[in-house]
Amino acid sequence: MTCRLEDSAYDYLVRVGVLAATPPLESGFERLDVAGEPEVRRLIERCARSGGSQGALRSLLKAEAPSEPVHRLSDPAVRDRVAALVARSPSAVWRRSRQLGTAGVGGALPSALDPDAPDLGAGAPTLAQAPAATPGPVRCGDAWSAINAETQAVLARGGDADPLTRNRHISAAYARLYQREPSLTWGGLAAVVSRQAGCAMAEAKEVADSRWGWAGGDDAAVAYRALADTNELIFEDVYPPMRFYEQHGMAGIDRCGDARPGGPVPRSLKDAMRQIDTGTPAGIRAGADRIARYEQIDIVQDQIYSDPEVVETFSDNQWWAKRPLGRMLGARKPEMPLSAECGGDTVPFRGDITVADDRVAYYGRLMDTFVRRGPDWQRRTMTQIARLGR
Repeated sequence: MTCRLEDSAYDYLVRVGVLAATPPLESGFERLDVAGEPEVRRLIERCARSGGSQGALRSLLKAEAPSEPVHRLSDPAVRDRVAALVARSPSAVWRRSRQLGTAGVGGALPSALDPDAPDLGAGAPTLAQAPAATPGPVRCGDAWSAINAETQAVLARGGDADPLTRNRHISAAYARLYQREPSLTWGGLAAVVSRQAGCAMAEAKEVADSRWGWAGGDDAAVAYRALADTNELIFEDVYPPMRFYEQHGMAGIDRCGDARPGGPVPRSLKDAMRQIDTGTPAGIRAGADRIARYEQIDIVQDQIYSDPEVVETFSDNQWWAKRPLGRMLGARKPEMPLSAECGGDTVPFRGDITVADDRVAYYGRLMDTFVRRGPDWQRRTMTQIARLGR
């Protein structure tokens, strides 16, 4: 959870839980001594004015009181409670200079996003010249470029030649997103679903390569490619806006959403993030459900199930999976376990896998299970999946 303050030369990273004492993967962070509560209070007070941090700081309170909605971080009593929570173990506050943070792919960016601001670059003060200088605002295009570069770096791992390797890194990226911002429950469930898609891809590839499965392995080959394409398309489309929201908050999405290269952030995703930004359990769930509907209708239905061969393949698989002979030949029911491992008890699927509304309803049942399992299970599962992207 990174807090960026417009009037500071530093980025602050607030970490809570088992990873609190682990140095951030990004370079340049130093751990602050937060025993002096006034500094923590001042940090939170400023963060409360930054749209990107409100959801992150609310999640600190939820770690202590999960059922209690928090709307106003400007309330002194709320600030004091967050300060006390941050100041005691297992919590940590890390800090680094913004000039260093803007240098690398996926590095931290200031929260001041201005589509008309000049680029940071040549002529900007160095750390040695002005360690306390406040850099100018970052352009929307620069902020999107950093996130798109991070997205493409994930997709390049394995690429089209090795979708299974790419899948592991996609799954890990979702898991890390949820670890950093627990209000993005869609990202947590996406990590598990992506992981299980990778398991299904590996099984389909084995059947296709052996040429012995149903339809001589041809259907398995189609399924393998469709699963791989779906995994890639959803990540490429939905992950960047979620990452932008995590970094810059709803204010950043409102200011820079239309400046996204390749087209503006879709209205449905903006609406979803606005619901999540309320910080209430109902808003977080409604936002996640809206993202799921977007991905299943605007991406999967329009770009994957528009192919008659894919529709026929998945329909045939579902039909054969109901029959012992079909299962012997590699057909599998269109359902999955919620696990970081392949296999286990599955959440039953009802309906037709080729129908978008049936898949959206299944997402709802998966989310119900994901939430019901609680934060300890979620934390363990995200840690396991994140390790896949090493």
